[in-house]
Amino acid sequence: MAASDRDLLFGLLALQNGLIDQVQLVGAFQAWTRDRGRALDDHLVALGHLEADARDGVAAMLVLHLKKNGGDTERSLASLPAGRSTRDRLAALADPELTGSVARIGGASDATEEGEGDAGRTTTYSVGTATSEGQRFRILRPHARGGLGAVFVALDDELHREVALKKILDGHADDPTSRARFLAEAEITGGLEHPGIVPVYGLGSFDDGRPYYAMRFIRGDSLKEAIGRFHGDESIRRDPGRRSLELRKLLRRFLDVCNAIEYAHARGVLHRDIKPGNVIVGRHGETLVVDWGLAKASGHADLDAAAGERPLVPSSASGSAETLPGSALGTPAYMSPEQARGDLSSLGPASDVYSLGATLYCLLTGKPPFEGDDVGAVLRAVDRGELRPPRQHDPAIDPALEAICLKAMATRPEGRYPRARALAEDVERWMADEPNSSYRDPPLRRAGRWARRHRPLVAGAAALLVSAVAGLSVGAALIDRERSKAEANFRQARAAVDEYFTTVSESTLLNVPGLQPLRKELLDAARRYYRDFLRERGDDPAVRAEAASASFRVGWISQGLGEPEEAAGPYRIAADLYEQLARDHPDNVEYRRLLAIAHGAQGLLAGDDERTDEAMAAHRKALEIRKAIAKERPDDALALIDVARTHRNIGKVLRDTGRPDEALAEWDRAVAIARPLLDRPLPRAAGPNDLTGRNDLSAIVREDLGSVLLDRAVTLRESGRHAEARSSWEQARDLFEGLCGEQPGNLALRSRLADCYADGYSLEYDQGRLEDALGFMRRALKLREAMAVANPSIPVYRRAWAEDLVSLGWVLRLLGREAESLEAYRKATDLAEALLAEEEGDAYTTNLLAKSLNQRATILALAGRAAEALPLARRAVEVMDPIVREQPERIFHVSTLGNALRGLGRVEDAVGDPIAALAAFERAVAVDRSLADRYPACRYNLACSLALIVPLADPGCREAQALRAMAALRQARGAGYSNLANMKADPDLDPLRDREDFQHFLLNMAFPADPFARGR
Repeated sequence: MAASDRDLLFGLLALQNGLIDQVQLVGAFQAWTRDRGRALDDHLVALGHLEADARDGVAAMLVLHLKKNGGDTERSLASLPAGRSTRDRLAALADPELTGSVARIGGASDATEEGEGDAGRTTTYSVGTATSEGQRFRILRPHARGGLGAVFVALDDELHREVALKKILDGHADDPTSRARFLAEAEITGGLEHPGIVPVYGLGSFDDGRPYYAMRFIRGDSLKEAIGRFHGDESIRRDPGRRSLELRKLLRRFLDVCNAIEYAHARGVLHRDIKPGNVIVGRHGETLVVDWGLAKASGHADLDAAAGERPLVPSSASGSAETLPGSALGTPAYMSPEQARGDLSSLGPASDVYSLGATLYCLLTGKPPFEGDDVGAVLRAVDRGELRPPRQHDPAIDPALEAICLKAMATRPEGRYPRARALAEDVERWMADEPNSSYRDPPLRRAGRWARRHRPLVAGAAALLVSAVAGLSVGAALIDRERSKAEANFRQARAAVDEYFTTVSESTLLNVPGLQPLRKELLDAARRYYRDFLRERGDDPAVRAEAASASFRVGWISQGLGEPEEAAGPYRIAADLYEQLARDHPDNVEYRRLLAIAHGAQGLLAGDDERTDEAMAAHRKALEIRKAIAKERPDDALALIDVARTHRNIGKVLRDTGRPDEALAEWDRAVAIARPLLDRPLPRAAGPNDLTGRNDLSAIVREDLGSVLLDRAVTLRESGRHAEARSSWEQARDLFEGLCGEQPGNLALRSRLADCYADGYSLEYDQGRLEDALGFMRRALKLREAMAVANPSIPVYRRAWAEDLVSLGWVLRLLGREAESLEAYRKATDLAEALLAEEEGDAYTTNLLAKSLNQRATILALAGRAAEALPLARRAVEVMDPIVREQPERIFHVSTLGNALRGLGRVEDAVGDPIAALAAFERAVAVDRSLADRYPACRYNLACSLALIVPLADPGCREAQALRAMAALRQARGAGYSNLANMKADPDLDPLRDREDFQHFLLNMAFPADPFARGR
């Protein structure tokens, strides 16, 4: 045996078994040519390419390979094919002995690949299972080439049709990872049987062992080409009717893509390279998603979307060859931010939804979302979400359609549509002229839609609107009719509009559910008249100030009505007007105060919508203005109050973004400013600073100080600093009790005092003092119930009442007072049902309904009344499912769904259906794990779900399942969960109670961190 033959045989066996790669093989042979005294395997080990035990394994394979070929080295090499690129790179070393050995290697297939040789040459060789007339597939011509494989048009001699035959590129032929990816692509494509995914007819291999697969040959263009024709045809752009028709045709194709991807997700498969170029639009209405080369099969079906579908698990690989973390795979312009930064562990259905959104972006604008020759710069832009909105390319794009696109392309996965089907449904709603979940239509658009559906009621509503606007028109008429009397009549006109404006703002009638849109129309009408005043008397600072105030009040009222999208525009107009006034009149402090108020309101609005950066920027602007005023006027108590209030608002943003220490620092600054004001005589200030219209500065200081102390107490409690939390909470309680004693009719203060008692409940509950917690909750409920009964038209009071009833029911249950607990939950259910009858679809109220239903079901099941419990448990899950699909980023909604699933599982188990119980618990684990990955403190819920599976698991798996639950419990403690009372009483943890490790865990929790400290 020639040394080179033996070494080449060893090297090829190691290469084709995935122990080394082509570069390592060539490098080892390069070292071999310089030192022939050592065998190739010694060089591979010396270079660190091969472990010693792996070398022994290859050596054993070599012996078997030779034995199979009668000990003939040349026959062994001839039977072991290698790809052309491997042979060429070894021959390039120009070693005569090695070149002779390479010549004896078995030949690879000579399929012509596009771009290699004569791309237009017709090949005539055949492959595939033999038929009576020879091999099945006869290659005709090259068709296309990708990164991993080349596609040829072939003739299926068995069924006499043209097919597409894809084979791995020669450069990847000997790479085990590439071969595994190619095989997985074939199996995934073939396993996904859906009208929107190209069918596969067969999988085979060439004589040299390299794989290929045959699939349907689609005659048509890519979606990319169709989009290019749509945007490049000037005749379409000039004809609005034709443009609308062609756009809807493309959108129907897009819906087909969404449905295909939804099906793939249901089978546990991610595409990971969705883009217009990977969608074929056939000539007969077919739309097919192609190129599944980067697809990943997780092995787990999407429990929400599967509907009986089993997960697809390719036998050739775990779904695709593994990609190293940190690798950005896909097409940069269309990949999600998590793909762009190589965070492969975060990839999920939301990543494909992003790429669908990027495809929709291209469909709407004719351009990819991100462009540039520098791939690194594109990836960074994707990661940062530096996206130019579609309407900046083309203002003719409907804002609602743009909103759908931008929601699908949200930078954070939780901000996107949870599923491809949800995205498709919003596009379908748009095509049907229906409202969609991502865009709140302006009032006139909503009114038009409402009018078309409620024609009998239109006349009456129109009369009401006309009469109100007619009243507002008095002001404008006075201006037109009496211009010569300019000042007097102008003031009279403004007074008329102001009167209507105030009436509409405070009208109880127009607060009736269903009339809010009309109320908003009237408010906007008042704002339009102020705009007219600006045109007439724009040089009058007082007019501009009143116009700004009008816009601000429209925003404030819209936000109070639960319409934050409607508040943003008016707030922005108010800020712009105040900024002009402050710039034109720098000595007028009030204009600067009002500008700061407008910035603060914008910050609060952005914070509520989790637009953290915008919120922080707005509050910083407000703080800069207010600090400057306070510096100029050190005796101005109002200026100091404003500074303290802004520090409080900044602290809330920091807390909500998981930065409790920074939040506490801001609140300490607010306290340091506000507390000394309590010792100063404060005047009554008749200014616009307090939006509620109160002008008692002493009361404002105490309320603001109480609020910041309460925020501080909650964060300290959540951080485990209970002694500090109690001190801060007691100070807040004293302030609110004093204010309510002075102003017993002030509903806002009574509501804050109720909040304070509810926080006292949480403080006692966390410390295991359940009776004390119960006392505080009863005090909170007494206030809530009185406010709700006295003000039945204000839903927020009833909602807070229901929320506290849910907390009351929980602590009563832990105290073993099941009958009282059940009654509290029943009252909460009734309140939530009544609220939802008035405010259909309200997410927060639905959350409360699900909690009360779930707890009632649990109590009934534990009392042996499982048949009564089952419909309650099922409904708890049913009402939360759509809320979580629409708002997957909301932690409390997702957490409630997890709790409801655990409750359902317990009830299903109690009625004797362990399979249904296990399914509910497993879905709860999936929900809780998604939450725990984002919020580690939520691992307690995950531990509960894992624990509930233990008794239902196969006997051989129960110990492993229990260990998983214990691990999650320890992680929850490490993340700050410290509620020992809950762990001792929570029935979800009952499957772990007899375990020694669980008992030790509780003992460790109970043991004080510093056993020798006093005063604890």
